[in-house]
Amino acid sequence: MADLTSFGLQQPTEDQENDSHCSISSVEWLVEMNNQSSVKQKQSGSVTFRVLWRIVRVLIAIGLIAVLILRTDIARSLELIQESRPMFLVLAAALFMALILVGNLRWKLLLQAKGYQYKWGFLLKTYLAAVALNSVLPTALGGDVLRMLHTSRPGRPAEAVSIVLVDRALGLVGLLALSLSTSLVLFIRGGSHELLLFNILLLLVLILVLVAIFLSPAYRLLVKILNSIRVLNLGEKLIRVIEGVRSFKNARGVLGWAFCYSLLLWMINCSIWYSLGIAVGTGTSLGYYLLYVPIVAIVAMVPLSIGGVGIRENGFAILMARAGMPGTQAATIALLFLLLTYLYALLGVVMLVWLRREGPVTLVNGTSKPDTL
Repeated sequence: MADLTSFGLQQPTEDQENDSHCSISSVEWLVEMNNQSSVKQKQSGSVTFRVLWRIVRVLIAIGLIAVLILRTDIARSLELIQESRPMFLVLAAALFMALILVGNLRWKLLLQAKGYQYKWGFLLKTYLAAVALNSVLPTALGGDVLRMLHTSRPGRPAEAVSIVLVDRALGLVGLLALSLSTSLVLFIRGGSHELLLFNILLLLVLILVLVAIFLSPAYRLLVKILNSIRVLNLGEKLIRVIEGVRSFKNARGVLGWAFCYSLLLWMINCSIWYSLGIAVGTGTSLGYYLLYVPIVAIVAMVPLSIGGVGIRENGFAILMARAGMPGTQAATIALLFLLLTYLYALLGVVMLVWLRREGPVTLVNGTSKPDTL
């Protein structure tokens, strides 16, 4: 069965959830789940490798940031920050909050499509806490797992998993759509074809995955292949999760709106970088940000560092140099974006400390009351 144990976690029993969802904080929950995960890792003999890999990822992130700083004229970078236009720094911070709000709205929409009516405030706190875990913390329990834990129901954990997976997939689709559109415009205007080919290749891979999941003949073949995977019942678990993803097949209106939110989300993301660029005095047009920021985001998804830190910043500096942006300005923008990420991650940590699990809300005779988890 596909459940949270697929991620090294134990799904609580119904009695445990009923007794604890109002009294156990997120930190206590994560500690408990991390302990369970550590026990399983020790039993399998893989704990040393996992710990070492986390340390390596942290060191890679630190090393890449150090490389960026060493290649930058720090004195000039500090001058750019001192001379920056505060209004655009504030705008960038506001846009970052808008980014989180749109992401939370997309997640809430997908939850509602499956009958989960959670309060907006609870989901926002959970989303902020997940941002903190995904961005900066070298933990085995990522923000996506936190979102799954806080919205799963007894006996139906695969739904929570599939909702978050669809949320992630739609984010990737929106990212590819924006990147493909801008690279196509650039190509039509006589630009390089390399980025266009890169985006087309990624789009083809995504189409193949969607065909395998949603087209019945292909899906039957996929199920046959997964059923042959007996190790840790991984094949069966994956099938359950994919079935949850397939359950959105008839929710085309919801998927359409969620895709629009994804496009909006990535346009806001690019606008954050653009606002930081204006703040430090760059004259690079928004089009280059729409072109290169999605590419940087795709590359940063490679799990070599914590939250893509270092990969994202160096990637931005390298690509924006192609647009004629001075290296010091590009590095300053990247470091400001990193600082902004950490500030919101700090807010997410505060939410994580105070976050407690809540049940969904259903409408009964026109009024709301919490469901029992």
